[in-house]
Amino acid sequence: MSYAPATELPPHSHESSSVTLVLSGGGHDIVDGIRYEFAPLTALIKPRACVHSSLVAASGFSAICFELPPAVLRRVESRTTLFARCRWVMDPRLTTRLLGLYVLLRSGEPVDLSRVTAWAEDIAAVGSATPDSSIARRCPRTCDAEAVIAERFRGPLRVGEIAEELGLHPVYLTRVSRRSTGASIGERIARRRVSWLAGRLAGTRRSVASLALGAGFADHAHACRVFRKQTGLSPTAYRALAGAAATSLSPT
Repeated sequence: MSYAPATELPPHSHESSSVTLVLSGGGHDIVDGIRYEFAPLTALIKPRACVHSSLVAASGFSAICFELPPAVLRRVESRTTLFARCRWVMDPRLTTRLLGLYVLLRSGEPVDLSRVTAWAEDIAAVGSATPDSSIARRCPRTCDAEAVIAERFRGPLRVGEIAEELGLHPVYLTRVSRRSTGASIGERIARRRVSWLAGRLAGTRRSVASLALGAGFADHAHACRVFRKQTGLSPTAYRALAGAAATSLSPT
């Protein structure tokens, strides 16, 4: 699925529960008056009853939408809490599984329903156990740290610097971060950098090395290691996948 820049969608819901993985661009959804941002590698988990409005960023928005066969969806909904509510999640465990499933489905290899069901149940189990942005925003310290990370992740940034700026001990800040988001401060900085890099890989032809430095990584090799760890793909493979997905999608 893809949307033109600055597209506005009035309140709506979908006929089927789905998981959408953002490849490039971004925007925000509004649910019950609360704004939730999404960026590259965010998984948008939406049950069919979730009423939301959306605004696409000036950069546009492209993504892969996974809608499960009815029998698989019923199984997932009966065994997990994945679709208990709308959720916006950025977590490597979910990203790698969704991209892996997409690669499998694109491979042309015959895939039977039992295999899709196994993938779906694994993704649902991981997604159900992953803290999302609605949980994180209940913790003021987590929100304060996220604001600093969002502003400065493309430069040198350490936990101690963030803690000092917020007037907190680094150990306390790390503990609060893990409790409210499931990730350390260092992991959240890495996720921001990988998300930024993923969006530029999909939307520009600049070299990976140049983009890696722009994202805040020490060098090309460092970026490749972290990117593969968080997505299961090399930056080059991700660029090819995102490009193939974009060409198969017509603007909505």
